[in-house]
Amino acid sequence: MWSKADLQAALHHVADEHGVTVLFAAEGGSRAWGMASANSDYDVRFVYAHPPHEYLTNGSPLDNISETRQDIMDIVGWDVRKTLGLLRRGNVAIYEWLRSPDLYVETPWSKLLLAVALQYFQPRACIFHYYGLAYRNYKAYLANTDPVNTKKYLYVLRSVLCCRWAEVMGTPPPVAFSVMLDYLCDDVQHDILDQTHKLIRRKQEGEEMGLEPPNSLLNAYIEGELKRFKTKAEGMAHGVKPDQDVLKLLMLSALGTEAMVTR
Repeated sequence: MWSKADLQAALHHVADEHGVTVLFAAEGGSRAWGMASANSDYDVRFVYAHPPHEYLTNGSPLDNISETRQDIMDIVGWDVRKTLGLLRRGNVAIYEWLRSPDLYVETPWSKLLLAVALQYFQPRACIFHYYGLAYRNYKAYLANTDPVNTKKYLYVLRSVLCCRWAEVMGTPPPVAFSVMLDYLCDDVQHDILDQTHKLIRRKQEGEEMGLEPPNSLLNAYIEGELKRFKTKAEGMAHGVKPDQDVLKLLMLSALGTEAMVTR
């Protein structure tokens, strides 16, 4: 198991190689969701900035960094300009990053970004995002397949329940899967919650969740919810996008010295 210091050191090494400054970094994926096993990968997600002069040239500075270290650490970073552009278009991945329980780098700028992002959360965009994740994984790994990759149920179910959270609560879904399950206990049928908790425990205990017969109960639930959420999202109004001036100020502040002081 890697320590927080090991992960931070590896991240900063990657940043130094690319000549960028890390503005924010956190754990994503199964470890942040609270359903990791002992051998789960580390999914490090971060936002970075290039030196200010690189944004003033005719070219476009690198807007994405993706590397794997020692086959156990998956590092993905977005340039600050890309991050703000995706936020304006309703991308919800940044909400998971910023609200992760495991932070590796936090700065005054990242706290400001979270405050702004929460004001402009768009339930419709959230449902479409998680519906897409659930649909693709369900069709690829669980639908009309026998046997199925059992572990994939967890990824599909989490995405489906993120849709339900956005529908019921109108706020970004909790990062921790167990928190979402607890709060939605009155909105999701008991047998589905029970099956989901059992799958989480199996994964946490390190059980090899390989190919098994499909779970007809979960399949029926997932198919019904996918159909419902597609219709639901299509009928919802678009949310309010972040003001362009606010995003410009965030961009400018990201290039200032104070933004780069880690806490």
